[in-house]
Amino acid sequence: MEVSYERQMRHNYLIIKADKMQKETYECRMLMANSIEGLLKFRFRQTEIGIEFYYEITSRQPLSRMLEGKTIQRQEIVRLISSIASLLERLESYLLQESQILLDPQYIYTDMETYQFFFCLVPDRKGDFPKDMERLLQYLMKKTDHRDKESALLSYRLYQESQKDFYGLDSLLKWLPAEESKTSPCPKEGVPKMAQEENKKDLEIAYQKGEIPDREEDVPGKTWLLREKRVGNIIQAAALAAVMILAPGVIWLLKGSAFLREYWYGLICWYGFWTAAAAARFARMRIEKKKAADQQTAKGRPEWEDEFSGTAEKRNEWEDFLEIRDEVIGGAQMEADSGVVQEDQICFETRVLSSEETGEKTSHSLVSIDKKTEDIPVLYFPFLIGKQSGIVDHILMRDTVSRIHVKIEKSEEGYTLTDLNSTNGTWVRGKALKNNETVRLEEGDEIYIADCGFRFL
Repeated sequence: MEVSYERQMRHNYLIIKADKMQKETYECRMLMANSIEGLLKFRFRQTEIGIEFYYEITSRQPLSRMLEGKTIQRQEIVRLISSIASLLERLESYLLQESQILLDPQYIYTDMETYQFFFCLVPDRKGDFPKDMERLLQYLMKKTDHRDKESALLSYRLYQESQKDFYGLDSLLKWLPAEESKTSPCPKEGVPKMAQEENKKDLEIAYQKGEIPDREEDVPGKTWLLREKRVGNIIQAAALAAVMILAPGVIWLLKGSAFLREYWYGLICWYGFWTAAAAARFARMRIEKKKAADQQTAKGRPEWEDEFSGTAEKRNEWEDFLEIRDEVIGGAQMEADSGVVQEDQICFETRVLSSEETGEKTSHSLVSIDKKTEDIPVLYFPFLIGKQSGIVDHILMRDTVSRIHVKIEKSEEGYTLTDLNSTNGTWVRGKALKNNETVRLEEGDEIYIADCGFRFL
C-alpha cells in the first residue's frame, strides 16, 4: 500500500494507491454516493496503473501525531473504542466489510474542532480485523500512563480481552462504562468539563469527598468553586450575626425594655443556642479539612494501595498489567515513546552540560521578520507550533495558521521542519512544502508559517 499526501487549494488529502485494483468496485460507488459518519470523505481517480483513493484530512490530525510525547487517557480510550463499534454498526447497512478499515494509528484521524474520530476504509482491502484491533489495543496500552490507575487498567483489560480466542467487539464493550461510551463530541482541552455550569454540582460533591486537590492550580476550573464556597461562608456568618444582634433589638422595639428584663433567661438561651450552632459549624469545617488533608497525604502511597488495598483480585490485576506492559510491549520502549519517566529511572548524579562544554547551541528561536509577530523561543524538541491550546508548544494566534501547523525536530543529522497537514501551507527557503513534507533546517533559514515570516537562529 503506497501512501502519499497532497494539498489542493485549501484542502488536504491522504492518497492511497491501489495498484492491484484496475476498475471501479461496489465499495467505491458506495463511498462516493454516501457520506458515512465516522469515515473520511472519499473520492477516487483512475490511473494507467491502478486506482488512487483520496481521503480528505483537512483540519484533522492522525492519532499517532496527537500522542507524540503524550499519553492517552481513559475517556479517550472509551471514545475511540465506542467510535469503532458505532462505525461497524453503520457499515452493516451499507454492506461494507470491517476488514477494509485501517486501524493503524497513523490513519485514524481526529477532528481538531469536534474531537471526533474518523477512519479510512480502503475498498478491496483484505485485512484481518481482529488482528488489527489487537495491534491497536496494544498501541493504546503502550501509550497509557501507568500512573493513572483507571486508564491503565482499562487498557489492560481491553488488551487481555483481545488475547482470547474468537473475541469480538461486544466483549470489549462490556469493559466500557455505559454512561461514557456515547460518541458525543469531547470537551476541548483547555475548557475542562468539570468547569462547565451543568457540572458544578458534581464538582462540589467531589470536592467535599476530597477527590479534588486543595491547591487551585491542580484542577483547572476549580477557582470558581472555591470562590463560591468562601462567599457562602461569609454570607452564613453575616446572617448568623444579624440574627443574634437584630432579633433582641426587634423585640425591644415591639415589647419594650421591661419585657426583656422580665424574660432575660430567654435571651440567654437565644444567644447560647446560636453560639452552639456556630461552634458545631466550625468543628464540622475542621473535620472536613482534616479529612481532605489525610486523603491528599494518601496520594503518596503506592499506586494501587488506595483503590486496591484489601482487594486481592484487583491488586493482582494491577500487577498483571505492569507485567504485561513490560514483557509484551517493552517497558523501556514504552517510556521512551510516551515521554513518561519513572522515578526509579532518574539518576540524581546526571549533570547537564552547558553549551560551552558541548560546543553546541542549546536553544534556538524563530525571529520574526516583519516584527508584527512575537519571536518564538524553541527551547526543546520536538516543538509544535499552531493555535490549538493544550496541544502545541507555542500558540501562534493568526487566522491563517492551522491548529497544529508545523513541527521542529532535532536528530543526530541536525534540525528538521515538518508541515503538519496545514491548510495555508509552509515555506522554507522560499520553497512551499508539500502536505506532511519534512525538510532540513539550517540556522539563518527563512521560514513562513502561512503568512508569518521568521528566521531560524
